[in-house]
Amino acid sequence: MNKKLLCALLALSCHHVVMHADVYGRTFLTLRQRFEINLPERMNMFRERMDDRKDGKGGAFQFVGFYGQTTNAADIARYFSPNDKDYIIIGEDTSSVSINRTRDINAFHLGILTSPLDTEAINTGFTHLTFESVLTFCPQQKTYGLGVTYQQRLPNHFWLDVSAPIIAVKNNMNPTEHILNAGGEDVPTGYFGNALTALSPCNTDLHYGHITNRTLKKTRLAFIELRGGRDIIWEGPCRIGGFLGLLIPTGNKPCGYYLFEPIVGNNQHFEAMIGSYGNFEVMRDKDDRTLNALYNITTRYLFSNDQIRSFDLRGKPWSRYMKVWKNSNYGQEVSTDDWQSHLDYLINYSTLCAQIKPSAAFDISVGLNYKQKNLMLEFGYNAYARKAEDIYFTHAINGDVGLPALEYYLETSHVPYTDSKATPATPLFKISSGYSDQVINPSGSAQVPAYIPITTDDLDPYSASHPACLAYLVYGAIGYNWPELKFPLFVNGGISYEFSHDNTYIKRWLAWLKIGFSI
Repeated sequence: MNKKLLCALLALSCHHVVMHADVYGRTFLTLRQRFEINLPERMNMFRERMDDRKDGKGGAFQFVGFYGQTTNAADIARYFSPNDKDYIIIGEDTSSVSINRTRDINAFHLGILTSPLDTEAINTGFTHLTFESVLTFCPQQKTYGLGVTYQQRLPNHFWLDVSAPIIAVKNNMNPTEHILNAGGEDVPTGYFGNALTALSPCNTDLHYGHITNRTLKKTRLAFIELRGGRDIIWEGPCRIGGFLGLLIPTGNKPCGYYLFEPIVGNNQHFEAMIGSYGNFEVMRDKDDRTLNALYNITTRYLFSNDQIRSFDLRGKPWSRYMKVWKNSNYGQEVSTDDWQSHLDYLINYSTLCAQIKPSAAFDISVGLNYKQKNLMLEFGYNAYARKAEDIYFTHAINGDVGLPALEYYLETSHVPYTDSKATPATPLFKISSGYSDQVINPSGSAQVPAYIPITTDDLDPYSASHPACLAYLVYGAIGYNWPELKFPLFVNGGISYEFSHDNTYIKRWLAWLKIGFSI
């Protein structure tokens, strides 16, 4: 048993060499729930409390208050950004960042326009489209809540427990925009003069993926966790057992209205659990000071469900914010007076209800517990691994939309057609630039108007999927017992720090304070 446990720990500790892989351009982030089994705020000093009261009812309660927050905003910002950085360079087509090709997002896609797109603009080469800015993010998540657990001893060394936390999650992207050039400063009706406003809920044409500088909060009962197990070996200071469990989700699902929206719980996935635990006395001296080694192992299977997620096009991070033609107009010309009304955001159509399959998660905790009379100290380590989410499209894309080739549209015919090679940074109005969007005829012959609708085959499921992750946690705790009371009582407090070697998991800390008693 000890050799197998050591091998498992070494494998998890070294696995980051293989797993290390930063990601970016994601639309969705999920994390392990606070107060889950194996986490120290749940387990510390509450492993066999049901046995503390002699001739009692064989039960025990604990009440745990906890608070924590994230520590590395740059990692979260890179996770969501299109360029693996914590900032985004935005510019119109005749801005310096467009000319030197350092921009990340064409401002027009976001709904930014600082000069009318009229005949004069076309004839002069859109020289007034000079807006440019740098949008930075400093995301932070705060979590606090109250967890309650009850455990009950049954005959023949069997036991049951039930646990449930009420958790509040506060998320804030903390965006800041540094405007380097205000552009033409003549913003047409229906457009915006900066990115923060264009991406905020003020933009009612954007139905999903809003970015706001205010704190978003969600409070829910996160889950109800039920377990039943048995102590297989119970001899003196040694205890080994196993359990089966079920997690009933009670939190909220993502709705996609905001980027980095607060989620309480595990996105409403039911979970089946199997696990084992052990407690071994390593040392005892003449004064009854003891040192025990502890371990807990849990494997989870998360059942699939349907959720709303926003998707990018394959290989095009943040293409969800690109402009699309709403329809082909049946091959007829679109009037130059209202052609802009035929444009919309891709995210309004690429936000779909899809089947999400997380499959499996695994974690192992080990610790050392020192007791001196009624005082207890504990230090430990936890390793957590989760498979990448698999996503299956169950609905077709909502509408007949395609990426507009606006340069060709303005230069020649006014028939809507599309170019699947456009990207979020592609120039749209810098005519004859040599690297703006082009109309590509699939047959390879001369350029002709063609309308190629976007389908779910063009969407990148990974853009809305949380990747595989490997996270580590270290903790320390101190507690005190009053075993001589009629209802044996204890108090306990501690702190943990969770981290990863890449940005597939958020770095965060948590502090807790608990009180419990046996009945």
